[in-house]
Amino acid sequence: MVPKVALINGEKKVDIHNYETALKSTYRRLETAKINEQNRNDIREFGRLAESMGLNKGRVSKFVYSMTTLARQANKPFREMTRKDAESLMIWLNDNPTYSPATKSDMKKIFKRFMK
Repeated sequence: MVPKVALINGEKKVDIHNYETALKSTYRRLETAKINEQNRNDIREFGRLAESMGLNKGRVSKFVYSMTTLARQANKPFREMTRKDAESLMIWLNDNPTYSPATKSDMKKIFKRFMK
């Protein structure tokens, strides 16, 4: 497979990680995820905003993936979450052995950015 050339920070570079395909795949998973429709729309908009800010496709993919994962665990739309709901979601994340400490830290930062 030949790596694709991507425009990164205004420069043409070889996309050895194939972030373009990864991002498309992440958006497809978002569309099929069993989550609240309002959360799906908000995550989609969050991804678009991140892209418009010039973040690379790998970072945007991580944002969308992380928020989709958290949305699966949320028992209500993010817009209706109280502080207690958000704390419960973060407790779930902290207690989840599936994710490494670095991934948990990234997901917390992404969640905080999303909720602003």
